[in-house]
Amino acid sequence: MSTAEERLLTLWHALDTTEIGRSKADIKRVVPGYEEMQTDDAFERMFSRDKAALRSAGIEVETRFATGGDERYRLAKSLASPVVDLTPAEVGAIRLAAGLWQGGELSKLADGAARKLVGKNDAELSFAAPIPFIPVHTDLFHPLMTAISNRQRVTFNYRNAASGKFRRRQVEPWRLAFRDGGWYLLGRDVELAQERAFRLSRINDGIKATGPRNAFIPNANVNVAELLGETGHAITATLAVQPGRAARLRATGTPFPITDLKTKTADIPAGYDLITYRYNDEREFADEIAGLGATVKVIAPPQLQKAVLTRLQSAAKWGQHA
Repeated sequence: MSTAEERLLTLWHALDTTEIGRSKADIKRVVPGYEEMQTDDAFERMFSRDKAALRSAGIEVETRFATGGDERYRLAKSLASPVVDLTPAEVGAIRLAAGLWQGGELSKLADGAARKLVGKNDAELSFAAPIPFIPVHTDLFHPLMTAISNRQRVTFNYRNAASGKFRRRQVEPWRLAFRDGGWYLLGRDVELAQERAFRLSRINDGIKATGPRNAFIPNANVNVAELLGETGHAITATLAVQPGRAARLRATGTPFPITDLKTKTADIPAGYDLITYRYNDEREFADEIAGLGATVKVIAPPQLQKAVLTRLQSAAKWGQHA
């Protein structure tokens, strides 16, 4: 959006959200660009051009006179935007959405857009109130959102959780999702021909768009919970842990007697201890266990065993090509 377009949009909003009209001094204060005019004549000329531009778009500016003869301006009633009544929950959702961009390059635009949407509904939910902060990867969001909108493939260096090594990935980006304190890119890994989720914090050296636009059709029915390994409820895993290792798992897990194990004791490495551990996010937990290598072995459940094995096999494959 150009500076002139932003000024016109803000002027339209300023004149649309007033019953008694706004004075020229008020307009000059709230509309970006006007305060930069060095003289009153320069402001008058710019204001007149902007009113003409609004008029050419079918938006008539109405002039009113307050007590004392001061001119005030507002949109003609027939052209004013309808009032949208929002519930407190809806207002809160808009404020939270704007809060996602705090500290990023879109911070001011998001805050301004939220104010325009909320309007009078924000009387009881002031923007001065604390908004939960969700970290945003500002250097990755813009190119990713652009690529998602353009349906254009992207490439980036991605760190494998198990091996710690980086590998160049080519992905058809579908959407972004926030889970468990982190952002994920959901899409199709071109090389593996698989739907995958990529944690943004593991992307190195930025995002590069490649190839033509409209190169693919996103999967509109992608199962986000499944792709992110969300179970929706806690699952208990049985783990064999090497003595003196995996301190976090030991501290938060529960010791488990081998005699209570309903499987072959041959599956348990000699000298290892058994613990049970409850988890909700299979993806994150499998990443952690794979990163511990031979110090932890999954005894149950089978789906977690498979998830960890897949990660270890991928790490071994990448290591051969490193």
